[in-house]
Amino acid sequence: MGMPERNSRSVQARLEGRLAAQEEADDRAALAQTCMQLGLVCRDAGEMVPCERYLRRALVLSEALKDRRTVAQAFLELGLLFELRGDRGQALFYLEEALCRYERLAEAAGRARALGAIGLIRQELGEVQAAVECQRQALALAREAADRSVEAVACGNLAAALQALGDVAEARTWHARSLALFRQQHDAKGTAGQLRCLGMLAMADGDMKTARTLLGEALSLAEGAGHLLGQAMACAALASWHQAQGQRAAALARYVRAVSLAEASGHLPLVAELRGLLGRLYLASRDYESACNELELALQIWEELGWAQELATTCRLLGDTYFHLEPSDGEKAAAMYEQARAWAAELADQAGQGRACTGLGKLAARRGDYSQAVALWTMAVGLLRGAGQEREAEQVAKAIRTCWGKTTPHAV
Repeated sequence: MGMPERNSRSVQARLEGRLAAQEEADDRAALAQTCMQLGLVCRDAGEMVPCERYLRRALVLSEALKDRRTVAQAFLELGLLFELRGDRGQALFYLEEALCRYERLAEAAGRARALGAIGLIRQELGEVQAAVECQRQALALAREAADRSVEAVACGNLAAALQALGDVAEARTWHARSLALFRQQHDAKGTAGQLRCLGMLAMADGDMKTARTLLGEALSLAEGAGHLLGQAMACAALASWHQAQGQRAAALARYVRAVSLAEASGHLPLVAELRGLLGRLYLASRDYESACNELELALQIWEELGWAQELATTCRLLGDTYFHLEPSDGEKAAAMYEQARAWAAELADQAGQGRACTGLGKLAARRGDYSQAVALWTMAVGLLRGAGQEREAEQVAKAIRTCWGKTTPHAV
């Protein structure tokens, strides 16, 4: 089967009409294919519940028919659905099952798609070298299959993994290759994604003019394709461009729009990430009430998904926010800093633990408990230096020196 038709209510209605006729005729092979198509259309539209229902029905029907190829695709598409919803455990289960089934079928293109998706999750989990290896294998399989569409995706995924590994020069080469392939295939969604990636690289290089052009083109293409997720990501990238230019109002407007689009797409991790970015922007602007609202919403999603690194970061940011909103006792702030510290400890994240200890030290100093503040800050300095965060460690050390006379009143 090919990729889903362009998202529209009319396409969905037509497929649902076809499904009803096939049910009446008890044409199970056709039913399986139509359920698959409906699942993909619903996923593009951000309708995750009906998407899962249709894909599971396609799986059951194709298993009963012993249609091994459609069974493999159903496992793959369910894996991609759970990845969008942020359920990494379920996503890996379905994707690895799809990979096994495509291997039995000796179908290179299917193996490439499954491996590429597995690589993206490995990258999210911080297993960057494993992600790079997955994407190199996926690219080799895509070329073996001589499938340019799959190769375009594989090139883009490899670029993202290499960028996460710090190899920006090679990443740029693969992004450019992916862009060229997507353009050859007249794939607007894929083209938009690679333009966005290249725009972000240009921004990192300080070439703001080129970045703005690429990001604007990415958004226009995603809008033309009706791709909600692509629009959300392009809006978020443009928000970061405005932020880098010091254009706070424009950045806020773009982030708000990006959140709305991400919610419509059903991509929960992106919604949480964008609310976190909005919260940071409000926090930096000292709009603590707005920061609190956004960060609390982000925290709810991360708790639902159970993503530890994001939980640690969001708890710390909420601690910083509550520090400014609460009276001197700081109970909510302390609870958030302690949660951030616990999550960071679970991840063996020294920098995260150090930042949480810094926040707890600030609370102690505000209460007048300078001995406790110095003890916490001393711990923070050690943790931050252990993580290679020398600049942050020196800032905390400066706070210790400022506080020292208050803890030793008889010092000379």
